[in-house]
Amino acid sequence: LFNTFDQASRDYPVFVAEYAAIRSGSNSGGEIGAQTFSMACAEAIFLLGCERNSDVIVGSAYGALIKQYDEEPRTVAVLKHTADQILKTNSFYVQKLFAANLGSETVPVTATGGNFGPVYWSATKTADKTLLKLVNYNGQTGPANAVKVQVKNSKATSATITVLSAPNGSSVNNLPGGGGETSSIGTMSLKAENGVFSVVFSKSYEIAILSI
Repeated sequence: LFNTFDQASRDYPVFVAEYAAIRSGSNSGGEIGAQTFSMACAEAIFLLGCERNSDVIVGSAYGALIKQYDEEPRTVAVLKHTADQILKTNSFYVQKLFAANLGSETVPVTATGGNFGPVYWSATKTADKTLLKLVNYNGQTGPANAVKVQVKNSKATSATITVLSAPNGSSVNNLPGGGGETSSIGTMSLKAENGVFSVVFSKSYEIAILSI
């Protein structure tokens, strides 16, 4: 669904009333009660498509936002709760990461040496920085497969990279009493070499946001 809105009419705005990845793998399988990390990455790719078309997409809503943990154990939500515990799903952290890194306008990206997939991207900017969101979906890892990033007319020599990752694509978050969370968010500084930043994925499923 990444390119769903690329050819949408620009004559009227679109609000995505409800979206969610509800199955792991084939659509023929049953719904799952807690999103795997690969499902959350798929949702992130959909959001990249919305962001790239933000001239027409005015907003989106996850379905559902909050559920009682035992009420519907085989359906997804961003948050689930019991009387005394809260489950923050992998999807919750995608929402948190994207909400904390909003640009005021989209910017074009020129890609060389590859098209969308398995890495997907969207770029925006604010008054003082450029934000590049990247999702690695069952892609390659390591320095040999680094994504090289250069911002046109930028003299920046350092950037901040924030990464959402999990042990593998099948990882799920649990209630604190049931094993806790498997996903994590880390932030570090990144130095440019001759004006080029190298984004290295350490996991085949991973989300990175580069702030320059």
